[in-house]
Amino acid sequence: MIFSLILFILIFLIAVNYFQLITFVSLVIGPKIKTSIVVDKWILKTIKNKTGLVIKNITIFHDQRPYAMMGGIYPFPMLIISEKMYKVFNHDEMEWVILHETGHHLLWHNLEAIIIEGVMLILGIKLINLFQLNILLSGVLSLFMGILSVQIIRYIIEYQADKYSIKRVTNPQGVITAQAKLKKYYKTGLYKLFLNWNISPDLRIKMAKQRYSG
Repeated sequence: MIFSLILFILIFLIAVNYFQLITFVSLVIGPKIKTSIVVDKWILKTIKNKTGLVIKNITIFHDQRPYAMMGGIYPFPMLIISEKMYKVFNHDEMEWVILHETGHHLLWHNLEAIIIEGVMLILGIKLINLFQLNILLSGVLSLFMGILSVQIIRYIIEYQADKYSIKRVTNPQGVITAQAKLKKYYKTGLYKLFLNWNISPDLRIKMAKQRYSG
């Protein structure tokens, strides 16, 4: 039983946090992703004016995939932007990105995600104990619970962050053109369908167009 529980916990945590784990592991294993600190006055001023949050600098991951993350804990946010996104996204597109990530911080989404993961993890452990699941069934359950957790996070936390950011962007067209650039780098597949926290680009485009009609 102990091995079933260990397997469940490992697979569950990897499934739910796949992208974050791959990104941060790449910082220390294999070809390392270099990082640097920049003080982009336009980004910092935009965040402060639109949300009131003060960020001192930005951490650039020198990675050729476009992505951004908000790390750190309140009240010490750490905005991370990949080099690819920093270089290829224009101001309208970048405004949506940084407001989206700021929304995560101000709405306490890191804490919400931890709570969701914790509840699902405890529920899975209780199910294993209740039904005395073997290693194989525990592995299947861990994948199911991990995927379910991602979908809950996607349609609660990520939707909230997009709603927060799209409401505040100056030009909603930037949200639309940003999705075309993201689609180019992130192809469809099992990861896209089941383990990616982000909501679909089509839903984001729909939300941006509603800004125009609103």
